Amino acid sequence: MISEAQLTTWTGLGSVQQSAATYATIKAVLEDRDAPYAARVGRVFLQGSYGNDTNVFGDSDVDIVIEQKGLWYYTLDEMTAQDQARYRQQYADPATYTLDDFRVAVNAWLLQNYAGDIDPAGRKAVKIRPRNNRRSADVVIAAPFRRYITYQNDPGTFVRGIQIHPFSGGYITNYPDLHSQRLTELHQASGGRLKPTIRIFKNMRNKLVNDGLLAKTDAPSYFIEGLLTNVPTPLFQNSHQGTVASVVEFVSSSDLSQFRTGSRQHLLIRDNEQSAWSAANFQAYWARICALCA
Repeated sequence: MISEAQLTTWTGLGSVQQSAATYATIKAVLEDRDAPYAARVGRVFLQGSYGNDTNVFGDSDVDIVIEQKGLWYYTLDEMTAQDQARYRQQYADPATYTLDDFRVAVNAWLLQNYAGDIDPAGRKAVKIRPRNNRRSADVVIAAPFRRYITYQNDPGTFVRGIQIHPFSGGYITNYPDLHSQRLTELHQASGGRLKPTIRIFKNMRNKLVNDGLLAKTDAPSYFIEGLLTNVPTPLFQNSHQGTVASVVEFVSSSDLSQFRTGSRQHLLIRDNEQSAWSAANFQAYWARICALCA
């Protein structure tokens, strides 16, 4: 059993001022009026641990999204045939400037501004290496995504997310606004205990990684956050030891096939999906967590 004192230490937020300064600096570059894509920028915002106040001292990357405006990607699968026909009649012509075009332009601008600080290892985002007081950052280049429910009149009823085109090919649909909103709602419903508990489980992950018992890629922070949103809020207690024990017992005895991501738009644990936690990686993380908490 991990001591209450250690768990309390693990609830602490990581670097806040430095991450805020990193975000402000890179945001200013992305929104520069001289950027070749300037007229096509919809919004620039934080996502991930720093955006959701779940960052710990072991976190490094500041996740920044730059979202294109003027088009959106979509799925009509949940609509009736009549609604689909109405939508396709309204939007018969595809966009001429795509997310791939936007990505090329943003990537070139970042290369121009950060020269030798771009890490070519980035697959889903442009990775900017740390320098001086700037932390490392991932710049996610995205476009709006709409999961349509009905389409009677424009703009219809839809769930809003973002779509990402990784450099390795394919696409990823994500819902950062819904993820953040749900974290906040559940955090408040738990009496302010959810986010500190998330930081505890991230710090346990970091300990396992540092001890050579787990690969960090087995347990990304996004999935740990999603996992904890499936835990009923009454299980978050005044005692961190009590909370951790309750969470471990609940997750270990639950039907994991019903767990969903923080946004509730995807199943959390599922193989061969970029938006889901693979069963093998989850089990590697969870088996070590259970052993650590025994």
